[in-house]
Amino acid sequence: MADADFVPSGAAIFGTPPVDVTALYVPTPAYVVRSLSQEERRRPTDGAIVPTIRVTFTVPGLPGVFSIIIDNYAFTHADPLFYMRERSYVIHGLYALPAQLPPYEEYAPGDTGVSAALLDAAEDASLAALGGVLG
Repeated sequence: MADADFVPSGAAIFGTPPVDVTALYVPTPAYVVRSLSQEERRRPTDGAIVPTIRVTFTVPGLPGVFSIIIDNYAFTHADPLFYMRERSYVIHGLYALPAQLPPYEEYAPGDTGVSAALLDAAEDASLAALGGVLG
């Protein structure tokens, strides 16, 4: 399947200024995007208005719906997929408390960004924490 197979009709180019969000919609083991919304924030240093996109997503295997705000400009000048993988890692870490996950490592382009060991460690820690709460 092509990346575009996952994108809702007419949603490949999104926002003002318009950016290509196709890659965000491709489901990964780290996150699954549910929706995007155009917003803006005021930059604290100079008060300029910065267009942003709120990405709402889920993390496979964990309860909850999460969001991250990414500047529109990041889609052309940075790697928003890195932001998504990193946020997923942080969420896994929160669910793993009080255990500690292995250090975050960035993966090669095209990799899922979440290793099986990381997912196993997060799941084991999450289940152990739930066992303490439920049991």
